[in-house]
Formats: sequence, structure tokens, C-alpha cells
Amino acid sequence: MINLDKRNGTWPGKPGDLRFGTWNIRTLYKPGALHNIIQITSNYRTEITALQEIRWPGNGILKSGNSTILYSGTKNQKHENGVGFIVKNSMVNSVKKFEPISDRLCYLQISGKVLDVVFINCYAPTESAESNAKDDFYDSLERTFDKLPRNCITIIVGDLNAQVGREEIFQRTAGKESLHLESNSNGIRLISFAASKDLIISSTQFQRKKYINIPGPPQVEGLKAKSTIY
Repeated sequence: MINLDKRNGTWPGKPGDLRFGTWNIRTLYKPGALHNIIQITSNYRTEITALQEIRWPGNGILKSGNSTILYSGTKNQKHENGVGFIVKNSMVNSVKKFEPISDRLCYLQISGKVLDVVFINCYAPTESAESNAKDDFYDSLERTFDKLPRNCITIIVGDLNAQVGREEIFQRTAGKESLHLESNSNGIRLISFAASKDLIISSTQFQRKKYINIPGPPQVEGLKAKSTIY
């Protein structure tokens, strides 16, 4: 949670808290998908949820029920990739800016009491993708990050498709609590970017409870500014 100026509507939870999440939903391009996602985010009481693999072409803003969806998709009308945010209507007036960048990147700027908060939502190429695609993604992410105001809290969320390990050389940035022993190529790219921007990878900083291993995608890493809690 992040402390914001609660100026609009009645928010659940403690006064001044903003609840946010991130979710690779695989697709919103099927009947009933949007309704289901909005219902689930309402159940979790998240005011902002970053979504990946929306698979809507183009970009825009759509209101549905108690939520507003801001999305950034492909320019060629293909139903692939796509990123965006679900924002509860009770805090839409706190949204200062939504910037659709590509089908893999967008960001949302929220007005805060002391500092604005910027969420950069990412859907990175997979480990098996061509190097050029990975280079293009990180070049775009760096340009986006560098043009943001310095006097704001920046949080990078999403599906980075990266496996971050517990190598000692990376622990200043990545910590030592990853579920993986070794970083893959995408993980090293992520760590290098984070280190160059003085960020930490928050999801590998703290111990986790032990769970039964269920086959699925690799542990997805999120980034955060050092002055925030994620």
C-alpha cells in the first residue's frame, strides 16, 4: 500500500491507503472476461490493478460498472499482448495522466498528498524471444522511466518474464530470497536495468511462505522505487 491524499469517494481499508495489484490475465478478448476481472478485483478491494495480455487492439478508456479500464494495445489491430489498468471509479479523479506507449508498456500517474505515484505497467518478451525484441522493450522502458518527473514515486509492475536468482553479485539489487537459484537471460537484463536506475526488485527481497509447487509460469518479478513498499 502507498499513502495518498484520499480526496474522492469512500475507499475501503485504512484511511489514506491505496491498494494495488498486478495480473497477467492472458486475455480480455472473450465474452464475459471483463466482467469477471472487475468482479475479482472488487473482491480483493484493489483500487488500481495493472493488467497484462489484455489483447485489445488500439488504446483508449472504457467505463464498466464500478471501474474504468485504461488500455494500450497493438497498432495493427491484432489481438495480442496489450497492457492497461483497472481503476475503481471512486479514485478516477486522482488520475493525473495515462500514457499508452505500446502493446507492452503504459503508465499511470496518480496525484498524491506529498508526491505523485507513477505505475509503469510492463509485459516483457519471453526468454525465447529474439534479442532484438528484448532490446527494443528495455530501450522503450528506459526512455519511459527517464522522462518521468524526478519528484514522484515510481513503481514498475507487470509480467517481466524474468527468472531472478540468488547470485551473490546481484543481491544488492535483487536480494537473496528468490525462489530460483540462478538468473536466466531475462533476469540478468532486469537486474541490470534495475541497478542502472537505482531500483530494487522487491519480490525477491523477503522470505515467502512455502507452498506446494504447481506447474506454471516462472516467478514474475516487479520493481519498486527504494522509497516505497511493494
